[in-house]
Amino acid sequence: MAIAAAALGCAATLAGQGVERTGSVQRGMMTGGIWLELADNEQGQVELAILDGLPGGTPQTRFVSLVAQGEGADCALVNAEARVRLTPCRMSGGAARVTLGNATGDAVFHNIGWDGSFAWGGAAASVADARARCLMPGLSRIESLAGTQLGSALASMKASVAQLPESSSDLAAAIAELRAERLSAYAELALTPAEERAAAQLDAAIAGRTPDGRAISLSEAARMRQEFERTVGQTPRRKEARQKLVTIDRQLAEIYDPIDGMRQTVLRAQIRDRLVPAVQEGLIQLLADRQPGAIIDLLSLESASADIDSCAAAVNLRGTLRARELVQSALGFRAGEIAELLTSAVTAAPDSTTARQTLAVFETNPAIMRALTANGRTGAITSAKARIKTLAAAEERARIAGIRAAAAAAAADSVPPTTSGGRFNSTRVDRSIVYVGNRLRRTRGSGFIVAPGIVVTNVHVVEDSPTVYLTPDGKNLDNPENSYQGTVIARYPIHDIAIVRVPNLPGRIVAIAGREPSRGAEVWAVGYPGAADVAIADSAVVASFTRGVVSRIFDGYAIQSNGRGTTRLIQSDAQFSGGNSGGPLFDHCHRVVGINTQSHKTEAIQYSVGTVILAELLRKEGITPTVSAASCN
Repeated sequence: MAIAAAALGCAATLAGQGVERTGSVQRGMMTGGIWLELADNEQGQVELAILDGLPGGTPQTRFVSLVAQGEGADCALVNAEARVRLTPCRMSGGAARVTLGNATGDAVFHNIGWDGSFAWGGAAASVADARARCLMPGLSRIESLAGTQLGSALASMKASVAQLPESSSDLAAAIAELRAERLSAYAELALTPAEERAAAQLDAAIAGRTPDGRAISLSEAARMRQEFERTVGQTPRRKEARQKLVTIDRQLAEIYDPIDGMRQTVLRAQIRDRLVPAVQEGLIQLLADRQPGAIIDLLSLESASADIDSCAAAVNLRGTLRARELVQSALGFRAGEIAELLTSAVTAAPDSTTARQTLAVFETNPAIMRALTANGRTGAITSAKARIKTLAAAEERARIAGIRAAAAAAAADSVPPTTSGGRFNSTRVDRSIVYVGNRLRRTRGSGFIVAPGIVVTNVHVVEDSPTVYLTPDGKNLDNPENSYQGTVIARYPIHDIAIVRVPNLPGRIVAIAGREPSRGAEVWAVGYPGAADVAIADSAVVASFTRGVVSRIFDGYAIQSNGRGTTRLIQSDAQFSGGNSGGPLFDHCHRVVGINTQSHKTEAIQYSVGTVILAELLRKEGITPTVSAASCN
């Protein structure tokens, strides 16, 4: 099918800015599966759209401008350059005779309206857009609108919009895919140069002559035709291509169904001409009644009212009011209430963080700021900031006072190191032991307090978790008030030592031995062994104390070192197991000489990391521990 390329355009002249969308748009299918749309704006502009292009050509909509020639029954819409002709001139649906280049066929047109047009109305995208935007999800979520005129209008809108085809959002992609498949099928049907020569010979044979002028019988011509069909026309790939074209044409017919297009046009017109104005009127009435009564609901309405403007744009409702601007104006009239709400909310905030978050809600809302600024109410913002500053200053003073009080209490409550004395007294150190829980890795262990708010434990207890939770000895694990969150501030894997900062943690500070214990010296391992804790009836954490003797002290590999370096290890027979990790190993003078790290699975051999290195590591982190280097008699 040949049509002069210069006369076929890719852009629709009737879709341009300023073109009045009056008159009619009709859709019909021409013989051969060619879908057409005809637009007449009744102002002298008529345009024909070939929706999928010409068979075998570029698969996109092509446009041809037409002019009327002749009068009465002889009148036709014509583009001589493109060799396009359509009769009759004037019609409102019905049969027409269409000529496109060398092809002529019949088509039956149906009115679909501008909104239902694929060529000028963008039906493939606009219907889906209208459905999504006119459901007005933001407004539908505002409960205070129930029972109002606006609420009733929204319910009617939702019921009508739900009738728009939900699947239309995929039409544009589906059409593009079908057009590409159609082009591919026509390419399969195209004849090669050799096949075209064979076709010319067949045409001559059917006419009774060979190309050289020799006469040919009818039976021989029939045989040649059968052979041509077998080797050219009916090859498997061409049969498959023809079947594919039938399927594609059926699918396009479902999409281009003019009855469905007209239904969509009617629905969109109903939304545009009746439902959107009803929603707008409901909004005006709501604001006139000084509703919603609560400022917080009015703020929600301001944000959601953009749904109305979005829907109006989706159905091409022009020259309409701006719903969001109406609500913003209403906010301006109630700027005093907004200022009072801000002041009361910030005043009621329990701390500076909550107050700052409250202020941010107001400051980051452009509508609120416009209302306050336009009506001279920004003083509420200034007062709120001053209130936040006062709260923050008071909190900082309280924080510093708390640190000082905790340090003083901890210093007064510390365990003074002794160099001699009577029996080892567990009550002197039990409040220095803490239970360590790693919620990220679901592990547990023990630790001990070496400075105000500073706990030492094992690296293999905290692992890679940035925080752990600590419970003082004797407290119930089920009570959240007994749990203190700590931040891991240092890890020393070679020594399996981790340092945790825990603000406001109660407990006693223990001294660190500045010298190693002697072989044969008595030691006490303290912690929370899991094997023993299963027998406890309640959830209180109670430290276990076991006594043993130092067997030897040597350079070895801690459990977390991975062979990267050695540390001093104390071997003893003071029994401990999983859960004891990170707990202290005390000498007779109530000083920490080791950090319990691992035990032998089958033999009574336990290993603790020596604490001579611990004081150095603590100072490296800016922490000053209590250290006693005197001998313990």
